[in-house]
Amino acid sequence: MKRVVLLFTLIYCVMPVFSQIGLRVNKANQDGSLLIATDEKWYRTGFTDTHPMGFSIIAKYYEGEYSYLLQISINSMKSFKIPNGALLLIKTLDNEVIELKQTLEDYNTEDIIGEYIPYANTSVHTMYSLYPISENELTQIANSGIIKIRIETEFQNLDSEYKSKKAKTIGHDFTEMIFLIKNQSLKGKNIRDGF
Repeated sequence: MKRVVLLFTLIYCVMPVFSQIGLRVNKANQDGSLLIATDEKWYRTGFTDTHPMGFSIIAKYYEGEYSYLLQISINSMKSFKIPNGALLLIKTLDNEVIELKQTLEDYNTEDIIGEYIPYANTSVHTMYSLYPISENELTQIANSGIIKIRIETEFQNLDSEYKSKKAKTIGHDFTEMIFLIKNQSLKGKNIRDGF
């Protein structure tokens, strides 16, 4: 039993070292725009969290202007839809509330099949949602972090509350994501580069 506890402690301590945020997409389009997306960063409210959430930022850079989307992924034992137009409420450590609306069509948000985990004899479903977000709202999250989040789904609202230390970590990670996006705005490769 001591070995199991030691192993989990070691994994918990080492994981943050290897969980650096990178870019998932960095593509120049034919219209001169650039599409940039960060890797997802996952957060749990605790060991027994039934719906951990992953956050990433997607940006489109065109003619010196950025437009942003916040992508949220939710892991759950049940599959559910996040309706088009469903609300997302984010509360920062400064008690500011950011309200966003989901833009994906309902059928794109639900993972019906899920990933089967044989040793647990269960499936984990991942639901996706996209929320247009302003640069100012991203900066609010980066500066203050997320203390509470509420996502409207088809049949219920999902709440996650993070401790202040985790909220600050989320804010730091959002700062890193924004930094990555801003540093890539002139480096995207289009289909003809190097061909």
